[in-house]
Amino acid sequence: MTVSYRYVHGGFTGSSGRFSLYFPAAEDFRGRFFQYTYPTVPFEDAGAATVAFAVSSGAYAVSTNNGGGIAQARGIGGYRLNAATAKLSREVAALLYGVDAPVRGYLYGASGGAYQTLGGIENSDGVWDGAVPIVPGTPNAIPSYQDAQLLGLRVLGDDLAGVADALEPHELQQFVHLLARADDAHGERLHHHVLRRGEVRQH
Repeated sequence: MTVSYRYVHGGFTGSSGRFSLYFPAAEDFRGRFFQYTYPTVPFEDAGAATVAFAVSSGAYAVSTNNGGGIAQARGIGGYRLNAATAKLSREVAALLYGVDAPVRGYLYGASGGAYQTLGGIENSDGVWDGAVPIVPGTPNAIPSYQDAQLLGLRVLGDDLAGVADALEPHELQQFVHLLARADDAHGERLHHHVLRRGEVRQH
């Protein structure tokens, strides 16, 4: 995918904070920005996929260098630099698109970036309109988030209620049968995997 944008680069005096902004053409702008974050990224230029996602969605992209990375940032790298850049980006957007153009901002990040996202939305006011923390970097994230449960509901449908009973050791074949009914290919792979694991444990 190829996208066109206006590139704005800058920084904050007296700090190691740097930023890059990527603005779509006025006719493509839908009044929003997306801001991806990850704590160990020490450079301000956003990746090509991040820019393409934003611009092709009618948004401008906001990216910071986390003050050189969280370890070197000395306080600004958690969420403060992200927040300051988001605020400044609205001023630049007003110059490019007009002062009356509505701008809704969304912060997102995965793993450590999820913690930055949570910290940013919880400790600021009026900076972002929404946030998407993607699987925070903790062992509790996967069972706590709804993705796996919703996928199970989608795949198993009405058979989901039988999964708990089928997980009893003597009902293992029933569990594999439930999965096979939902998706033959997945069920066969799981059946093969379960048998192989069982054989390994027996030796």
